[in-house]
Amino acid sequence: MRPLARQLGARVGVEVPLWAADQRALPGSRPLPSTLEGDHGVVGHVIHLPGHTSDSVGVLVDGGRLLSGDTLLGGSSTVIVPDDAVPLADYLQSLAILRAMALDGRIGSIHPGHGRPYENPLEALAALEEAIEHRHERIEQVRRARTAGVLTLERLLRAVYGPDLSEDLEKAARWNLRATLEHLAQGH
Repeated sequence: MRPLARQLGARVGVEVPLWAADQRALPGSRPLPSTLEGDHGVVGHVIHLPGHTSDSVGVLVDGGRLLSGDTLLGGSSTVIVPDDAVPLADYLQSLAILRAMALDGRIGSIHPGHGRPYENPLEALAALEEAIEHRHERIEQVRRARTAGVLTLERLLRAVYGPDLSEDLEKAARWNLRATLEHLAQGH
């Protein structure tokens, strides 16, 4: 990241700061600001949204456009990265915060890091509610499979995602299953 910041800084003629929610993950970084300032004042509000990773953030820019990064994707499910030790409950809380912001009119559109954008308030709210519902359904699928005696991760993978899960999605599915199993083990 530091070489990119230097190259960008050299190109535009100003220092490009490195910010991180977890400064241990990016030595030499600064704490995340709560706002992003432009020549004419505040242009965006930084929102810490742990879930995909512990340092995931979104930026709510002028006009209610949310840049959601990997917290909400356009057309697929977010992966909970296991090495980052983010509890699934944190991700569900991040989605609940965004849903509340959409309900009270602060979010007018969502622009994910991957996939299609949700261009209006109703699409944005529907996408958030669908993500929350999907994650709760997945938790219940895992709970039912475990209750039925499916105990190994490999068997759980097939029971929850089906026998036709493509090989390129297996790693992400395993990560999400691990996060769900830890969530259930914590009594949720």
